[in-house]
Amino acid sequence: MPHIVIDTYIINLERAKERWDKIITQLSPYPEFRIKKIIGVDGKYENFSKIHLDSNQSIRYFGQALSSGTIGCYLSHVKAWKTFCCSGKNYAFILEDDASFNPLLVLYLLKKLGIFHENSLNDTQKSDWDICSLQLNHRGMPLPIQNLQNGYELCTYLTSVTGAGAYVLSQHSAQRLLYKAFPIILPVDHYYTKSHRLDLKFVGIEPRTITQSAEFSFIERIGRERLKNISSWSRIFCGMRRVKEELHQSLYNLKWALPLYCKYRFFK
Repeated sequence: MPHIVIDTYIINLERAKERWDKIITQLSPYPEFRIKKIIGVDGKYENFSKIHLDSNQSIRYFGQALSSGTIGCYLSHVKAWKTFCCSGKNYAFILEDDASFNPLLVLYLLKKLGIFHENSLNDTQKSDWDICSLQLNHRGMPLPIQNLQNGYELCTYLTSVTGAGAYVLSQHSAQRLLYKAFPIILPVDHYYTKSHRLDLKFVGIEPRTITQSAEFSFIERIGRERLKNISSWSRIFCGMRRVKEELHQSLYNLKWALPLYCKYRFFK
């Protein structure tokens, strides 16, 4: 009987061979992870003059222009989304090469999500989510919507979370992410969590199971050049916009997730 598998896209810079060797050693005993390498975009050496960026909007909504490392990280994930969209599969597991986790635990959770039951686009069953992150920063005020057993819950978030070190996405969500990917305004781990702007259902698993070796991924840290400071007033207005964005996102997530929360909590 063939193994059930999930296409696992690992983002790795060509010159980061040690990181590739480490994660491959970690995953190779588990054939359920069908590994596909995505060669990362190296912000230290790439010329981004032809990439559609909007630095003014970055300052408005992020508080500063994006570094070359952050742009490279963003484009690396875009590359993974494009590859996945051409695969003919319903789900993909995206990893950055510095993700640290227990493969058996992650496989258990992926099976609980039901993604192994939908191997092709011909399947009609729909999930209650579009993107599921297994690596997040910030608490996020989780709202549980499903019991994954053994102490784990599927949650959406009522305040902001970031982090794109490990996540599962559906074919539909990858297409939406690509459709709105340009111009680049935010880091990828901010962009893909903006469920209200993408019209997607973003969830995570609590307690969290995957960590990264540093606050910034290796690709992001490359090319983190000194950026031009912006005025205090610009930072104040950026903060106000962030509060407004977070309120819209909270209301969006609450609207679709509240019925699932009530069903989970009160009608077990």
